Amino acid sequence: MKKVLEGEAPQDLLLKCYQCGERFIFTVGEQQFYQQKGFVHPRRCEKCRANYSNR
Repeated sequence: MKKVLEGEAPQDLLLKCYQCGERFIFTVGEQQFYQQKGFVHPRRCEKCRANYSNR
């Protein structure tokens, strides 16, 4: 994904949740945070992430 966006101005991304299929916004701030921590982009929306972590 990084290669695709190289040279582009930072922008919010619209991602699709792996679990429920709903679309969610991955903001520029979240992208920067994930990049700093070395994380990959999230696969689940916030609601599904909360449900997954509460199992």
